[in-house]
Amino acid sequence: MKEADIRPRDLFEEYLRQAEEDVRLNFKRGTYQFIACPACQAEACVFAFRKSGLTYEHCPECLTIFLNPRPDAATFDAYCQKGSFVDFWSSRMYKQTEPARRESIIGPRARMVADKIGRLIPLRSLSWLGDIGAVYGTFCEEAAKALPTSTAVFAIEPAAKFAAVCRSKGIRVVEKYLKAITPDDFQGNGRKGPGALTCFDVLEHVQDPAGFLKESASLLSPGDPVVFTMPSGTGFDVLALWEHSANLAPPHHINFFNPRSIAILFERCGFDLVEVTTPGKLDVDIVQNNLKHVTDRFLRAFFKLSDEAAKEELQALLRRIGLSSHMLVVARKRAA
Repeated sequence: MKEADIRPRDLFEEYLRQAEEDVRLNFKRGTYQFIACPACQAEACVFAFRKSGLTYEHCPECLTIFLNPRPDAATFDAYCQKGSFVDFWSSRMYKQTEPARRESIIGPRARMVADKIGRLIPLRSLSWLGDIGAVYGTFCEEAAKALPTSTAVFAIEPAAKFAAVCRSKGIRVVEKYLKAITPDDFQGNGRKGPGALTCFDVLEHVQDPAGFLKESASLLSPGDPVVFTMPSGTGFDVLALWEHSANLAPPHHINFFNPRSIAILFERCGFDLVEVTTPGKLDVDIVQNNLKHVTDRFLRAFFKLSDEAAKEELQALLRRIGLSSHMLVVARKRAA
C-alpha cells in the first residue's frame, strides 16, 4: 500500500487548502485557551513551530506535540460542524478512497479488532461494539462480518448526514455526541454482557482528549476492552518533516501523542493498558514523497541510494521499535 492509495495528492492538497482557509475564516476572532500537556499535564512545555498562524508546543517530559493555545470547546465544535474541510473530507476524499481503504485498511482492521478483543474476553460473550466517529459506517459493516452474529454493532455518529448513511446500510446508529451517550443506548433487546468501543483516528482531533477518554470509560463496565488508533508524534515521517508534515495541520490535528505519552493518558483516564504498537506502513513512502522538505543529510542520502527492499526494511524496523506514525492502543476499563 502507498500513500496515494488512500490520500490522492490532488485531493489531499485541496483538503489541506480548505482546512487552512477555514482556520482563517473561523478562528480569527475565536476564543483561545492555554493548556498543560494533554498527556502528562506538565506545564513547562516549549515552542515547537507555528503553522497556519497557530502554535504547536512540545512537551519535554513525555514528547507529546499539541496545539497551544487552542480554540475553546464552543469555538472548536462550531468549526468542526461548519468548516468546509469536514464536508470535503467526507463527501470527496473519503468517499473516493473508500474501496481502497476497505480492502487495505478497514477489512483487516475489523479482523484485527476481533482478534484483540478475543484475547481479552470470550468473543462469543461480546454483547455490543460501538465505533466512535463511524462516518460512512464502513468499519461497522466489516466488524459485523468479523464478530459473532450475536454482537450488536453500533455506529456512534453525531453528524446527521453520516448517521443517515449508516442507517441506509442497516447499521444501528447512536446519533449523539459522546458526552450525551449512556450505557442504556447499547443495552436494548435484553442484551447483557460485556461491550467494547473502537475509535479510529479521532483522538488527534478532539479539544479535550482526557475528557473524551473519561466519557468513553463511562460507557463501559470494568474489564471491557477498547481499541483506538491515532497518529504518533514520534513517528518517522512526523519527526523527519516536522512543520512540513501534512499530519501536523491545525486545527483538525491538534494532539500528537506517542507510545509513552498515550500510556500515561489512558492510565490516568481509567484504563489499564494492554498494548501500544505502531503498525504503520506509510512512513517511508510519505517521507520519500516529501523529500524536498527533508534537511537531514543522512535521510537524503538514504533515499537517493537505497532500493525498494531497503526502504521496506526500514519500514519494518519502524514498526518493530515503535517509531511509525500510526499508533494502535488496546486497553481495558480499570476495575473500581
